[in-house]
Amino acid sequence: MDNDESLFGTGLFDLEEDNLSQKNKCHLREGELREVTMLFADIKGFTDLSTRFDPEIIHLKMDELMKVFSRCITFYGGFVDKYMGDGIMALFGAKKASEQDSERAIRAGLKMQQQLIAYNAYLNKQPGFENVELGLRIGINTGMVSVGKVGESREGDFTVYGPEVNLASRMESNAPVNGIMLPAATKKLVDHVFEFVALGQKQVKGIEVPIECWQPKSLKIQSLPRWQRLNSRFIGREIELGLLSEAFAQIKSPRSDKRTKIIGIEAEAGMGKTRLVYEFRRYIECDAVFITAACNSVSPTPLNLFANLFENYFVLRINETPPEKLSKLELGFAALKEGTTDEQQAALDDAFAMIAFLLEIKTADARIKQGGKDLLQHLLQAAESVLRIILTSAAATGLPIVFIIDDLHWMDESSAAALEHIISHFSESDYAQLWLLLYRQDYSLPAYLSRSEHFILLELHHLDEQDIANMIFNYGRQLDLSEDTIDRVVQLSAGNPFFLEEWCNYIADLAPDDMQDLPVPANLHALILSRLDNLPLALRLLLQKASVIGQEFFVEILREVEKRLEDSLDVDRTLASLEQQAMIMKMLGFDYSSYFFKHVTTREVAYQTLLHSNRKILHRLAGEAIEDIFPDRLEEFHFALAEHFVRGEITDKATHYLEKAADAAAKIYNNTQALELYHQLLQLLDPQEHEKRGAVLLKIAEILWLNGDWTKLEEILQQMLIVSEKTKDLTLRFNALRISGLLCFFRRKPEDAKSHWDECLVLANQLQDKLLLCVALNFLGVWHQHHREFDAAIDLHSRSMELAEELGEQARIAKTLNNLGLIYLEQKDFAKAEHSFEESLRLAEESRLLKDESLAIGNLGHAMILQKRYLEAIPYLNRKLALAEKMNDRAELIKALGNMGMVDTELMRHEEALKCYQSILRIKEFMGDSAGMTITQESIESLEKLLPKKPQFKK
Repeated sequence: MDNDESLFGTGLFDLEEDNLSQKNKCHLREGELREVTMLFADIKGFTDLSTRFDPEIIHLKMDELMKVFSRCITFYGGFVDKYMGDGIMALFGAKKASEQDSERAIRAGLKMQQQLIAYNAYLNKQPGFENVELGLRIGINTGMVSVGKVGESREGDFTVYGPEVNLASRMESNAPVNGIMLPAATKKLVDHVFEFVALGQKQVKGIEVPIECWQPKSLKIQSLPRWQRLNSRFIGREIELGLLSEAFAQIKSPRSDKRTKIIGIEAEAGMGKTRLVYEFRRYIECDAVFITAACNSVSPTPLNLFANLFENYFVLRINETPPEKLSKLELGFAALKEGTTDEQQAALDDAFAMIAFLLEIKTADARIKQGGKDLLQHLLQAAESVLRIILTSAAATGLPIVFIIDDLHWMDESSAAALEHIISHFSESDYAQLWLLLYRQDYSLPAYLSRSEHFILLELHHLDEQDIANMIFNYGRQLDLSEDTIDRVVQLSAGNPFFLEEWCNYIADLAPDDMQDLPVPANLHALILSRLDNLPLALRLLLQKASVIGQEFFVEILREVEKRLEDSLDVDRTLASLEQQAMIMKMLGFDYSSYFFKHVTTREVAYQTLLHSNRKILHRLAGEAIEDIFPDRLEEFHFALAEHFVRGEITDKATHYLEKAADAAAKIYNNTQALELYHQLLQLLDPQEHEKRGAVLLKIAEILWLNGDWTKLEEILQQMLIVSEKTKDLTLRFNALRISGLLCFFRRKPEDAKSHWDECLVLANQLQDKLLLCVALNFLGVWHQHHREFDAAIDLHSRSMELAEELGEQARIAKTLNNLGLIYLEQKDFAKAEHSFEESLRLAEESRLLKDESLAIGNLGHAMILQKRYLEAIPYLNRKLALAEKMNDRAELIKALGNMGMVDTELMRHEEALKCYQSILRIKEFMGDSAGMTITQESIESLEKLLPKKPQFKK
């Protein structure tokens, strides 16, 4: 063929004529991921007939039977995907979801078996076919598959792909003749509908593990109860609402001896926690001051709970410009200052920069440059100061304060630590306050809450059948629902009000004629998917794209993503339609228009339907859109950008933002998230990028040391040494040996510790690095100090001090003063020791070095103990203990508790001392310090002997 155009069509190779505006736009693959039920059927006996009859006759009979089977399939809502010789493949839920897809497929299979019996009887009446008996094997499976059209604009080639399709085919090839076979996972979906016979474990081709298989035989005989219909009022939580009202009345009463109550509202997702609190708030709206906050479920940033709390209180929004935020915050603080004391005003002034930092507003303050525990402590102190003044301001009105903290189960580590401190502190005040903490059942409530005398647990259980029936009547009073439909909904809802709300939203748009035969979905996931399937294509596509951005999404980001795609949609008009469909809701008061998904499940289902290749493209585009729209505010989006570029598989940007996000988490000791992000970063880094891997390993090691996770720390230290060998990075080796020495020292292996620190000294000299030399001398000084070689220790600390002063390292100076003071204590020179500690404390307070402040305060208390000035020591020890707890430093916490235990023992307060040592034992157990545990256990046993024996009562 000479003319290629007749093959390919004109213009196929005219690439230069492409529309330039489309040149760089991305194309999304057509199709979705969705849960589909596949049915494979194969007729047995036609092969033998083909040798006995004319091909035209065989074709006619096959056509007759396939038409019968096709009608069975379409009758139950499926469609024929393809005919395969003497077999057929059908799909249920591929184009329109219904959680009865598995049930429909089985019903279709059972109907096909019945029709085959009738067809055999019909066939036997025809000449030559008297003894013919065709058989039928059917395999069914339900699972997640890729669905879509194949080829170019061919609707008939719509099909599915994936391992679950292969499993359905294997079910058919292994099924008994005239039987249906399906795996246990599919059976579980329809256990309440059919009677089954076990077929045992089957080894099927292509799958290593044997599959437990079952054969559906018939429908179950069900006698479902009849339910009454709903009314329109708040239903089913009257008792819980009464308990909340009673608690509020108690704290409100000036005669009450308990003016603080903490109520944990626990329930699984969708049980109405938020609805209950909403109704309660409506009931007392004018009688209380409300402080609300919620944890971020998508990408929790450090201290995001308290950032959200102050955002709500000062009415700030994330997409306001920094100057606007700053102005509103200044106005809010000015309002708080009205009627306050000079001391409170000074506290607000001191806290302002920290609260601004928490809210991602930049201000000039030296504390912001600090990191780790120091910065975290400043943030905690600021939050406490401001909340205390808010409480004072609220108390002046005579109104109680109601704290509403939602989604506790998504709380980040630093928020959890801060919330513990604040609740523990404020709950002892005289203010009338009610804390409502909302969380799911899988969340483990911290001991300080569950054991608090103020705490009350309120569990929301499934609504009973009567309440469910009433709710259906309320929502569906305008609908002509059959009693059978109501009965089935009651059963499937399992008492979950969220299920019912979604179900009623779904049926509200159906025509009255469709009501009686309505297929009721078996679970919420499929119910949402069925709602999405009812949307016009443009709405469903935009909802999927928005789901990539997050539970809350800026329209500007969505619009920018859409601009970068072929066949872009009208964003504003489509969003308005989605809002009318109650899929999303608009957030007011934003410069950038913002929406959020009405239900988390809606977003999750929309996201899960996206093909993996399309998710990858959309995450990349979302990340690029954020970079383009917010170039001067990227630090606000580090967590989101990391997630988008990780999922978009843009490795260079993913590693960049992962490190930024991890550093932000580590800076204020959100250790769990920081470790997770750093490990994710390691997985993305090229194995040959040794220098970068070494830097990340060091950051992980520092966090693990603080956490006291010695086992994992050893593994990381070994990796650091391996990397340092490959890269000849002496600084990395220095840090690995420095931390290894610490680990050996605390494990009571002093000679190993000295070996590591001696090598550190050699490396520091080799590198000619004065700071590393200062550190190495300090550690070696501690070693000699521990071995009571005081002259050598003083010499080493003095050399370290000279270097620290030369470098202007205030923290190193403060640490050295503490170490020198401890030597003077050993030499019984108490005056000189106290002078060193006091000078260290002065430097720490001037530079706001909380770690060194904690050390100096603890050492001053220890000096008092050695001089038997126990009552004078107590204020120092209490302050030390508080700082250690706030910093979550396990090594310092052991020291603090040990000193408290010593004082309690000397003052004959043996029970209090016992509690201190028991706390130490738990910490050492976590750290894996078995030798330390033995020592502490001996102290506990000695104390227990001093306690009065409990009286023994005879039976």
